[in-house]
Amino acid sequence: MKKDLFVCTDIDTLLPWILADLEERNEIFGINRDQFFLPSPDDPFRMTRYGSLLETPLGVASGPHTQLAQNIVTAWLTGSRYIELKTVQVLDELDVTKPCIDMTDEGYNCEWSQELKLEESFNEYLNGFILLYILRDRLGFSGDGPGFIFNMSAGYELKGIHSPSMQRFFDRMEDCSTELAEKIELIAPIYPRIRELDIPSSISNSLTISTMHGCPPDEIEKIARYFIEDRGYHTTIKLNPTLLGPERLRDILNTRFKYPIDVPDLAFEHDLKYPDAVKLIRSLLDTARSKGVAFNLKLTNTLETTNIDQSLPKTEAMCYMSGRALHPISINLAARLQEEFEGTLDLSFCAGIDTFNVFDTLACGLAPITVCSDLLKPGGYARMKQYTQTLLTEMKAAGARSIDQLVCDRAGSEDRFIAALHNLNNYAAAVIESGRYGKDLFPWRNVKIKRPLPRFDCAAAPCVASCAASQDVPRYMEYMAQGEFDNGLATILATNPLPNLLGMACEHPCEEKCTRINYDSPLPIRAIKRFLAQNGNKGIQLTPGKSNGKKVAVIGAGPSGLSAAFYLILEGFGVDIYEAKDVAGGRAASALSSAGLDLETAGLKKDIDRILGLGVQLHTGVPVTQEKFAALRESHDFVYIACGASGEIGRTAQGVIAHPDFVPEGKIEVDVKTLQSSLPCVLAGGDVLGRSSLDTAIGHGRRAAKSIVSACGFSSQVAIAPPDERKPDLQRWYSQNGTRIDGATLKISGAGKRVNSDGNTLSKEEAMAEAARCLQCDLICNICVTVCPNRANVVLQADPITYPVQTVRADGSIETSERIALTQACQVINIPDFCNQCGNCKTFCPTSSAPYFAKSHVHLSAASLEAHGEGFFMAEKGVMQIMAGGKRGTLTDNGETFVYEDAEIRLQLAKDSLKASDVELKQAVKKKKLRRVAEGAVLFGLLENRYPFCK
Repeated sequence: MKKDLFVCTDIDTLLPWILADLEERNEIFGINRDQFFLPSPDDPFRMTRYGSLLETPLGVASGPHTQLAQNIVTAWLTGSRYIELKTVQVLDELDVTKPCIDMTDEGYNCEWSQELKLEESFNEYLNGFILLYILRDRLGFSGDGPGFIFNMSAGYELKGIHSPSMQRFFDRMEDCSTELAEKIELIAPIYPRIRELDIPSSISNSLTISTMHGCPPDEIEKIARYFIEDRGYHTTIKLNPTLLGPERLRDILNTRFKYPIDVPDLAFEHDLKYPDAVKLIRSLLDTARSKGVAFNLKLTNTLETTNIDQSLPKTEAMCYMSGRALHPISINLAARLQEEFEGTLDLSFCAGIDTFNVFDTLACGLAPITVCSDLLKPGGYARMKQYTQTLLTEMKAAGARSIDQLVCDRAGSEDRFIAALHNLNNYAAAVIESGRYGKDLFPWRNVKIKRPLPRFDCAAAPCVASCAASQDVPRYMEYMAQGEFDNGLATILATNPLPNLLGMACEHPCEEKCTRINYDSPLPIRAIKRFLAQNGNKGIQLTPGKSNGKKVAVIGAGPSGLSAAFYLILEGFGVDIYEAKDVAGGRAASALSSAGLDLETAGLKKDIDRILGLGVQLHTGVPVTQEKFAALRESHDFVYIACGASGEIGRTAQGVIAHPDFVPEGKIEVDVKTLQSSLPCVLAGGDVLGRSSLDTAIGHGRRAAKSIVSACGFSSQVAIAPPDERKPDLQRWYSQNGTRIDGATLKISGAGKRVNSDGNTLSKEEAMAEAARCLQCDLICNICVTVCPNRANVVLQADPITYPVQTVRADGSIETSERIALTQACQVINIPDFCNQCGNCKTFCPTSSAPYFAKSHVHLSAASLEAHGEGFFMAEKGVMQIMAGGKRGTLTDNGETFVYEDAEIRLQLAKDSLKASDVELKQAVKKKKLRRVAEGAVLFGLLENRYPFCK
């Protein structure tokens, strides 16, 4: 079964969904009302295009954000007013390679036109058109006219454009009177005021020619003349960045900005050449002038590149680059063309636009400005709202009451053409020198971790998972942001007893997995830890645990040994550390010394003193020999070997083989999970298992202490951190997830650099501001929801619940293997009707999996369920269809219980516990797992009474 195809949802489902979400949840398609753009007649960036008002000069480019009605609605909600509809062509049954989008840093794709048939495309565009008029009315927006424009996009050859199916598409986009009347009758019972709205029957009278790569000049001109002369459309030609020429383009892309991207000679050879483009533009300008329509250019199309290191299927030899790497190229192409035409060209722009360059781009007279790649990153459509805020702030600061005034004032000229050219030339030079577009600014691959993606409760902080000491970064960031330094330090000490050391000398892999990387820049986690270590001691009172009569000998006073000693003394163990050197600190002390730092300056002495102050006995200058080792085993209940490595380290499937010099057997085998060795009551960790990072060594020490506590049959009595009283704050998440912050992050040292030898420390204000940027992604993630242009990933707000994992045996008996507790407030599902498996959610999901694959598939239609052969569908009120492997079952709300039935079995589920009972076997069943049935019951509760899942 092909599972990457859209199943269209008509307007009589979309509209009540919109209205219900707005009324009940104050949102539409996952966009909170606070993220809506609210137009005002006083907005200085309003502009006129083709005789119509645009409430903003912003829009969404032809692409994934304009292929479905709900995409168009979501883009409009956040501020897009120039809607470039996704390109259509006569070949409307494409088999697009999937995944087709890679937006990790600069963007790539291997798809180019609408994945729907022409009839479906028209229907989506008409639905979106009507819904915007309804929403303007429902949200109370005033003003004459709609304030937005739908711009068609078509390609790729004149023969296809002349085909009957394409002609029918254009005819109905010009005049959809019949279809519009039918839609109004369909939805009038849902929204009666639609009969009073003046919705025009013409969806669009403008078109952008998408000629793709390799279209010859004469074909481009024929297509343009057809739309200008025969159709009378305001016509735009989208030009390719290769017009800049191979030498200049490669100098910018490869030499100056160091992108390892191959733009082959073929890309320049088969594209339009600059002299031909100039001739073509002059000719079409004259033609459009004589016909009384507008002719303009759009910069730029994507850049054709070789598909080498991109995360796209290698069956595609070429792919198409977009995003920030394209911005300086396209800006310089714009400057070249405007210089050629003395600033008189009407240029719209789309290339690497973001909230940080949108104002400068607009000041160059480039408008409207459309966006794609930036909206495919975390935050998604909500990023557009920040664009409007940026423009308002910057235009107010410039004293500009209009775009024309902005352009002229910045250049100091009253001639708008001269001013625009002046500003553009300056910006074209500045953008090369700015340092904002180099590849080195994004040295990270992604924030993904090895954790699989669970069906429920998926939020987890990748910074925590990447830390071998499992430090609870989001919690101490929250305390730091609130100025609660003692609680912040206590949270660190709960998993790391050496905060000064790790605040100075950790390799900080957490920063390489900070989810803010995909917004702006990672948090300076190590520097904030150091601030808390230095400023959070006043209210922390640590006392050794009540003696439990057990003694532990720790061999080695390095980070791992000190860590074990700290947690053991708090649990009530007597602890002796034996160190061969004259001072404690181990390899960490040596590293600090080699960096020119003494233990006092680096804070390590402060960490050691805290541990020794609890009653740990440190014995320095005591090398452990075979005889001493034997004596320690006699005098202590447990021994933890945490000295440096000696000899080669071997590894097996079960663990590690270490060779401490003092072990008579010559080697010991160590379980990597418990750190218990093959010698009774002897554990080993840290460098003795192979050279380890500081956080790994510290994590081993805590793990060893935990194993010792468990081996004694004790329960841990230590609670250093305050109770976690954080609550998921959706409103805060909404305000943060679409907002980027530029230039605030202070880089104390590069990620991976072991020692911060410059001694810099954040100020209180800096540390609090940086910590406030933390997204608290262990409480709410929802990244996959924001990056999906089709709104296929949906958040359901949930209350805590548990469900059993059960299996029915051949005799009808039921076995329960575990109960799973769901505690998170946000649960994510996938709607296959909307999902074309583009792969964008997989790119940005912090786990090792893909949400479109791993999440529960909840269908909106029986057709979608049948097409996919898997998932859940609320067929009618109180009845859920469940399919797996094409086999169907039914879960029915029977009042007091759920009843599940399929071809093999019938049973009941208790509504409170979801335990199965009253099993009736219809066929010979050896074993039947009921986990999917229980998950269906969980989803039933989440979907019940929520439109459109339960109508």
